[in-house]
Amino acid sequence: MSDVVSVGVGSVAGAVVSELLKAVIEEAKLVVSLKSVYMELASTMEKMLPIIMEIEMLQRAEELQDLDNIINEARVLVRKCSQVKRWNLPSKVKYTRKIEEINKKMLKFCQIQLQLIMLRNQRLIMHQLGIHYFSAMPSPVPPGLSYILPEDTREAIESHLKSIKKKLDGWSVSRPVYMDLCSVPKLDKVVVGLDLPLMEVKKKLLDDDDDDDDVVSLVVSAPPGCGKTTLVTQLCHDDEIIEKFEHIFFCDVSRVSTFRTIVQTLLQHNGYEAPTFDNDSQAVDGLRKLLEELKEEGPILLVLDDVWQGAESLLQKFQINIQDFNVLVTSQFEFPSFGPTYHLKPLGDEDAKSLLMERKYLGRIAYEHEDYLQKV
Repeated sequence: MSDVVSVGVGSVAGAVVSELLKAVIEEAKLVVSLKSVYMELASTMEKMLPIIMEIEMLQRAEELQDLDNIINEARVLVRKCSQVKRWNLPSKVKYTRKIEEINKKMLKFCQIQLQLIMLRNQRLIMHQLGIHYFSAMPSPVPPGLSYILPEDTREAIESHLKSIKKKLDGWSVSRPVYMDLCSVPKLDKVVVGLDLPLMEVKKKLLDDDDDDDDVVSLVVSAPPGCGKTTLVTQLCHDDEIIEKFEHIFFCDVSRVSTFRTIVQTLLQHNGYEAPTFDNDSQAVDGLRKLLEELKEEGPILLVLDDVWQGAESLLQKFQINIQDFNVLVTSQFEFPSFGPTYHLKPLGDEDAKSLLMERKYLGRIAYEHEDYLQKV
């Protein structure tokens, strides 16, 4: 019996893993700002603890090195999150995702490495006991150990393994979440007569002014049908624009009703859960923190397409004083208090004719009835 118990006990240092796990569990329970996700993490670690303590009695310390690294990663994250305020929405969402990743790593360890460790120990112990039968995969309590471990210990291990398996099954299928909410539309239209406007608007966005940290705001204004949306879409696909702006968001404002809804959409697009804002001030604060996080990766361009008349108060909320944040608006109207206006002129006769000729369903008719085309 002493030979069996001594298998792998070559390092008492292995017990450090379980002690570290206990410490992280206690620290995780004290995080108030992210209570629900940290209680989930603590629950996972508590279910692992009895199994790890059993393995430590039969295992070298290095065998649990991967788990030790994960636990240390969790501890660093716990301590960072303990400083996060309840109202700091972007940080809460950011750390929630990181906590979920840590949780998955722990569960994956239980699913793969822990099973392999148990299988190896099962074979090793049974070999020393002279038992030559073993299962291809470890049972909750391996054959041959049933008379070595006390009944309450065997039941505890079985219970914990079942609990972990159930949790793993829950993680295996993620709910599909549609996040492609603010991507730039594809260029599926024929672009005619916009070369000069494209060059002029692009120049305004690419001009750097190191002395001015204010947000760069520009309104592209023109009557309906002049190609405002087509112009800014083409602009967002331009190589120089893509090179300058790390993040480009395209919001069709005509389809949303409030500033809060736009901010919710931007948060969702960036992988965050859409929060419910009690007022616009909370939404402004949420947008600011999102932008501050994103700007660390590079400049940001936000396109607000088809803004309605009288939306000055809406646009003012986007005037956040953050460097490298640019807002481009398209509208039939002007908003002098928001920013300068670029007046997009209607297509000239030749460009309008070329556009009609490009349409497949009008091409043949246009050639055959030039007089009608001129009237159009």
